[in-house]
Amino acid sequence: MVHIIVYVTMDPLLTKYLNTRTPGTRDRVKLFIQHYTTSQGQSPSQLLDEAWREQRGEQPPWLHQLPQRLEDYKNYLEDKEMAESTVKAAVSTVRSFYHNHGITTPRTRLKYKKSSDSGSALTVDDLPGLSEIRRAFAAANTKFKSIILTIYPQSDKKL
Repeated sequence: MVHIIVYVTMDPLLTKYLNTRTPGTRDRVKLFIQHYTTSQGQSPSQLLDEAWREQRGEQPPWLHQLPQRLEDYKNYLEDKEMAESTVKAAVSTVRSFYHNHGITTPRTRLKYKKSSDSGSALTVDDLPGLSEIRRAFAAANTKFKSIILTIYPQSDKKL
């Protein structure tokens, strides 16, 4: 998919929205909305107009674009290898942008790619076992032993 960069600085609805934000968050919001409009190839006003028409019922719910747009945006950010926390903040910012303009975003449960340092997906099998925790405890200095002991009592097993 080819992404067209859509410049958001002149969009009147985005400007109005940014004026409701604190100065410290404006740049971050603008960046996230820029990524969103670039990933969708439309201006903020065009995206709001489309969502408003969907919400008014001019299309049947199964043809609504907003749920897929949010999913596509999440995938776009993950393809750029952004951290999960950044992706969540960006999607939340876009949802807030819609809500601020009276558009209810759909309840979607976006599944995020959680990856380890090696880049492979994390699973329960990646958690350390009792023997690994014991080895770490034996090799740890006093500070790290106290951290391990603070976290570990949540379990029934004895270290």
